[in-house]
Amino acid sequence: MVSQVNALVTDATLISHPSGLQSVVWSQRNNQVWEVVVRNSNDGQVWNTMIPVVQNIAAPYFQEAAVHIAADALNQEEIALAFTGWKMQAYSQIWSKAFNAVTGTVTQTMAQLPDAGDMVVQPSLVTLANNTWAVAWQQKVGIDSEILVAQHHADGSWSSAVNVSVDPMHMDRDPHIALGSSKTLNIAFTRRLQADTQEVYTFSEGDILDVSLDSDGDGVADSQEIGFDLNHDGIDDSQSARVATWSNHEGRYALIMKGNGNLYQVQAPSFNGTHFEAPQTHQVSGSLFSFQIHALNIGESTQVHLVTPHTLAPDTTWLKLNPNAQWADSERENVYLDNQGTGLIINLTDGGSGDEDDISNGVIIDPAVLATPNAVTTNPDIHNISATQASDSQGGGCIMSTNPQSSWSWLLVMIITIGTFIANKRKQL
Repeated sequence: MVSQVNALVTDATLISHPSGLQSVVWSQRNNQVWEVVVRNSNDGQVWNTMIPVVQNIAAPYFQEAAVHIAADALNQEEIALAFTGWKMQAYSQIWSKAFNAVTGTVTQTMAQLPDAGDMVVQPSLVTLANNTWAVAWQQKVGIDSEILVAQHHADGSWSSAVNVSVDPMHMDRDPHIALGSSKTLNIAFTRRLQADTQEVYTFSEGDILDVSLDSDGDGVADSQEIGFDLNHDGIDDSQSARVATWSNHEGRYALIMKGNGNLYQVQAPSFNGTHFEAPQTHQVSGSLFSFQIHALNIGESTQVHLVTPHTLAPDTTWLKLNPNAQWADSERENVYLDNQGTGLIINLTDGGSGDEDDISNGVIIDPAVLATPNAVTTNPDIHNISATQASDSQGGGCIMSTNPQSSWSWLLVMIITIGTFIANKRKQL
């Protein structure tokens, strides 16, 4: 036995150093306080004294798996470590440091990954060149869990976290990360497609080690945004979280903030590749859009402009996908065609209209698709948008109702009215 008797131990990692030394690193609860410790052996049989590496970790002591760890050999008898520390029962963060396995001496100061978000668990770590390492972890993002990756640099700083889950609304869990060839990372994880159905996925992510991969943190790679300024603010879109732009086989899309807030975790996978069933009442094509808006005041309302490479039908709506994978045309009153007819102005309120988490927390989550009602259920209601609803040149517009049923009803009423008027005149004569 390596740990102490009757210890409450969670994760444990066995590391072999170039010198032949072996180290076991694990997290444990010691007198209602969580810590990370290490023991070493030259033969795998006799283990030296336990060395505390991190003590007094903020975590709920009553949880049996409160602190998750990941570790890997860094240099000669050095270990790179990542672990979860908690701010409260529902929120945890990634911390990372490097230490000498023999002495426990810190070789790279402990640093916290900023703004990790809700419920960060299950880190996986792989060392890279130049005293750096990459960490993958499972994180609650809105209403689902996704896999994120970030690089820890030799100076203790972190790169921007990159969301490598390709499909929103799926539960991605338990990532395992390994170093590939030519600056790529190989990642394996499990995905829950629906109740009682899970699959294992693997993929290779290229150039993920580049700190400039997503400079503005909006979830879209710099390579997609460099050279564009679609909101005309004089700032390259790769450097501004106020706009996210990307291209696919259909052309170039953009999300542009028109009110307060910054874009975060923007994703637009092909709807046909998401495994969700299409709604029976609407025609859906293109992408399933998923994004968050941060930096809002509690309960604040804002606007976002979705620009597409296509001309949209007058009855285009913003069809919502709720946590139970059910469709709802609940945002019709809050969506307007822009002047060009190629995009939508979407009104959103923290904790209210368009916010899927229904919590007033300064964060808006909005997964949805562009859709048009089927012919048998057509009831278009795209509203006129005023200058106060869209203040720049890309907003505004007036869309006339194209409901044929409404037109025929109006004509019938006019005919009956005229007929009644003529009949009354004849009686008077």
